[in-house]
Amino acid sequence: MKLKKRQGEKFVLMLGAGASMSSGVQSTSKIMELLLNEFGQDLDPNERLEDRFDKLWKRTSDRDRGILLQPYLEHSPSVGYTKLAALIDAGYFDVALTFNFDDLLEKALTDYGFHDYKRVIRGETIDEEMQTLVDAAEPRFKLLKLHGSLQSSDHFLFDINEMNEYPPAINSLVNRVTARDIVMCGYGFKDVCVIRAFAQRGGSVICVNPSGVPRELRGFLKDRRSDDLGIDTDFDTFFGELYDALLAPPTAPAAAEKAPPNPFKFLESYHIEDSPAFAGRDDEIARFKQALAKTPPPRVIIVAGPAKAGKTSRRATPASMFGASESSRKRCRTISGRTMPRPRRSGSKTLSIGWPARHRTSESSYSSTSSIARPRRMICRRSPVVCRSRDSSPAS
Repeated sequence: MKLKKRQGEKFVLMLGAGASMSSGVQSTSKIMELLLNEFGQDLDPNERLEDRFDKLWKRTSDRDRGILLQPYLEHSPSVGYTKLAALIDAGYFDVALTFNFDDLLEKALTDYGFHDYKRVIRGETIDEEMQTLVDAAEPRFKLLKLHGSLQSSDHFLFDINEMNEYPPAINSLVNRVTARDIVMCGYGFKDVCVIRAFAQRGGSVICVNPSGVPRELRGFLKDRRSDDLGIDTDFDTFFGELYDALLAPPTAPAAAEKAPPNPFKFLESYHIEDSPAFAGRDDEIARFKQALAKTPPPRVIIVAGPAKAGKTSRRATPASMFGASESSRKRCRTISGRTMPRPRRSGSKTLSIGWPARHRTSESSYSSTSSIARPRRMICRRSPVVCRSRDSSPAS
């Protein structure tokens, strides 16, 4: 429908009694039954419902017909009509052909604030002039009521003879309008006059009916290559979903799941809030604390381990992360070569802490979620790291 609209083409809307049922309007057969129970008690109950109602309808004047129907047709439009009014205002439909007597669509358009439409009612307008009114460029939307309207008591097309065949001018009008792309909603396609006038060739036909495509309509859908355009749903659901597809503002995309923080800070300093990143290294941290607690403490602590074990991440780390004094800070430097210098003081201790391979943390496991660029390695694979104290206390 969006593509058609961009090309300046619009759809025709055809509404039957099913479009009004969610608004509280009862089916045609039910209205017939209720009217006969109240005003046709003298008629033979053994006759068919339609035949008895035909007799009642023929003996009732046009003005009295409106009075009889009014209690059954005065209802407020359902939400589907509200969505339809928005679609009409947006320019997706320019003609509606309805066989209903109610004024639900007119109420919905007025409530929505759309007034650029004209109601063309058979009985109020000369048959030969109706096509001219429908073809006019203005107003934007025409509501064509072929069987009469509650707002006009001059003509109600209801009895068998009237429903058998349209006059030539109306037959031509229906044929021309239905040859366009059309959305048929809630119409059982049982009226002989409509079947005879409906265009055999033309645009696509979208049939919306909870009980499926009516048998009488299936041949038309096949001829117009619309076999797969039957939609088994009700009026309100269809126009609600159509509104969402064509007019509803796009929903904001779901916020992407926040990537976990990258624990690899490389040459940046770690702080106490970074301690969760050291999960799984409890044994090594405990050994490090034990080394700091020795008396006298060692002058040099060697942190050694295989590549990717986390030695670089140990550089410039506050001692508070390992429970040491806040005043104690360590400075780390890399010593080239494969041998460590001897301790400067006689009797001082050198402690080596190995970083087991089982506690390696792969940087690549975070590369897909982290926005931090991976820097160039700054130390040799086998270069040991020596930590020395920056204060006057023994080396940590």
